[in-house]
Formats: sequence, C-alpha cells, structure tokens
Amino acid sequence: KSHLYPELGNWVCRQRQEYKRYMDGISTTMTEERIRQLTDIGFVFQAGKRLQIEHGEKKSWDERFEELLVYKRENGHTIVPQNYPKLGEWVKTQRKNYKYLKDGKKTSMSTEQALKLADVGFVFDATNRR
Repeated sequence: KSHLYPELGNWVCRQRQEYKRYMDGISTTMTEERIRQLTDIGFVFQAGKRLQIEHGEKKSWDERFEELLVYKRENGHTIVPQNYPKLGEWVKTQRKNYKYLKDGKKTSMSTEQALKLADVGFVFDATNRR
C-alpha cells in the first residue's frame, strides 16, 4: 500500500537497502543503533522473505557470547529479540540447545557453555517474557 504514502514507502525501501548493505559489510548509513531502534518498533527488514542464513564469516561461540555481554551492558538484560541482527538467531539457538542438553539429547552445547550463560543471567526460557 505504499502508493497511499509514497514518501514513507521510499523511506522504508531505503532502510531495507541500507540494512542489506550493513549486513553485507558494505559502506552504509545504517548503524547498529538504528537497527536496534527499528527492531524495537517491529520494523520488518526483509519483507516477503524468510530470513536468509548468514553466508560469510561464521563467528565462534565465544565471539557471540562476547556480543551478548555487550548487548547486556547496553540494554540491561539478555533477552535479545530473535530478529536482532545475528545475535538474535544465536540466542534462539542457545535456548534450543540448552533444552536438548537438559533433556539428555544430542546438542553442540557443553555444560561449561550453559554455566557461562547462566552466570551472566541468560534467560533460557523467554516464552513468558513476551
């Protein structure tokens, strides 16, 4: 319905283009802060598509854990939205892996990783937090 508000449609399109450039590591006006602000209001960065799996440099568990600590320092909690760039998907995976670990199923999560997450106040079950 962008024909009703062409300026808004153009702006949304531009945000999506800049977000894609940001995710691809290309010079852009998009910032982490703007992504956070847009995510907080429910902005949809990839309309009509499923989120694509990240192709490129895959970060280690410890690198993502460090990102979680930065997120916690900035936001005061570890409840990262699933649509938060990259870290949100990692957090979702940690919750799933923890459930598998607890249920005695095969998982890539070690007991040490679960303890590290618990030590920083990680919320393993965020279903009642929405």
